[in-house]
Amino acid sequence: MSIIKDHPKFQAIVQAGRQLFWKHGVKRVALQEICHVAGTSKVTFYRFFDNKIALAQYLLDEVLEAGLAQYKAVMQERMAMVDRLEKIIVLKLEQTNQFSEEFIRDVYLNESLGLRAHLEARSAALENLFLDDLAEAQKRGELRSDVSRPFLRYQFQRLKATVSDPALLATYDRPQDLIMEVTRYFLYGLLPAQTAASNANP
Repeated sequence: MSIIKDHPKFQAIVQAGRQLFWKHGVKRVALQEICHVAGTSKVTFYRFFDNKIALAQYLLDEVLEAGLAQYKAVMQERMAMVDRLEKIIVLKLEQTNQFSEEFIRDVYLNESLGLRAHLEARSAALENLFLDDLAEAQKRGELRSDVSRPFLRYQFQRLKATVSDPALLATYDRPQDLIMEVTRYFLYGLLPAQTAASNANP
């Protein structure tokens, strides 16, 4: 696969997909348009991807891998857990802001594309890593110790459903705003009462 990734045509297709999907979403972009921007033929495209959904999945995997690397880097920094969580929120904001509303809606709301299911399946490893890090912070007394791992996992699932709720999404100007509110709600709900109060009233 590494040899394929180094192929100029492969890189051109990936770059074209990133450019078009990030701006217009997945559903609105035709395969022919991707090939035109990439300067390739459909025959060449099919050498690397089965269809445009496979390309979108590949790009989502790239985003997840980059996010995982950034997350690990933050968690290795020598600072309090609350400061790490703050940095994670900033990273999440930067990540979501690179996408258009159309792309986010295609991922979370357009079930026919299957991108949400793909994203959730591939993000399971990151979820487990995050839960492990939270458990360690609980042992150090930096987070509430009376919150169980099964409950946290359940809340993860609930929050995923929240950002995919069409009725709730309709109350926000941008899908990114809901994603960030859900992220902040989850993270700050974990902080000890004293810490949460001091952050709320600097």
